[in-house]
Amino acid sequence: MKQRKIVISLVIVIVIVGGYYFFRSRTDKSQVSYKTAEVVKGTLVSTVSGGGKIVVSESASVNPSISGIVTELSVSIGDMEKLSGISQSQYTGTRRRYNSG
Repeated sequence: MKQRKIVISLVIVIVIVGGYYFFRSRTDKSQVSYKTAEVVKGTLVSTVSGGGKIVVSESASVNPSISGIVTELSVSIGDMEKLSGISQSQYTGTRRRYNSG
């Protein structure tokens, strides 16, 4: 009977110690580690690339009845422009006429 108590006590101690080391090893992985280096002057190179598909929500065909050379364009890529001097109904009617013909 005395041997049985000793064996059970040893098993309990082993389970407690094993559990402690198991949980401690799991928390050590989540700790932040820092890698340091001596500062030196040099060239820093960084490259970013990506890919994808551009999808427009609405498109219109532009077929002007006149021809010529564009000598100046006062907008940049990404600028939002309003239809100056053209009402929305004129624009819609013109767009329908060019799309149908």
